[in-house]
Amino acid sequence: MTKLNLTQAAQAAGIARGTLYRHIKDGKITCEENDNGERVIDTSELLRVYKKLNSDGTSQGDVQNHEVEHQETPRDVQMIQQENEHLKQRVSELEQDRQERKQREEKSQAENDRLVGIIEKQMLLLPAPAKQPKKRIFFGLFGR
Repeated sequence: MTKLNLTQAAQAAGIARGTLYRHIKDGKITCEENDNGERVIDTSELLRVYKKLNSDGTSQGDVQNHEVEHQETPRDVQMIQQENEHLKQRVSELEQDRQERKQREEKSQAENDRLVGIIEKQMLLLPAPAKQPKKRIFFGLFGR
C-alpha cells in the first residue's frame, strides 16, 4: 500500500499531527523511515488503527471527502483462511497438551497421596520414643 509522510497521514486519518505523534510515541501506530530518512506510515497501518481514511493518500493535494475501503483480494482471503486453520490446529495441540499435563498432574497427586498414606501407617508401627529425664544444667551447679 501507499506510504504517507506524517503530515499526509494525519490529514488522511482526520487527526491533528500532534495526536499522530503521540500515538506513535505511545506505540498505538507504527511508522518507519523511507530511503530519504523521512518517517512514513503505510496506509494499511492507518486503516488498522483509525478504521477509515479521508483520502486515498496517493497525492499530496487536498484531502478528499471519501472513505478508502480496504478490499481483500482472493489471495488475501486464502492467506487469512490458511492462517486461521493453522491457528485452529495450534489451539487444538495446546488443548491436547493441557489435557495430558492435567492427567500427569492427577496421577502424580494420587501417587503422592499413596506414599503419604504408607508413611503414616509406618509411623504408627514405630515404638513411641522413650522419655529421657530432663537435665538440670543451671540448678545442678548449686547442688540441688
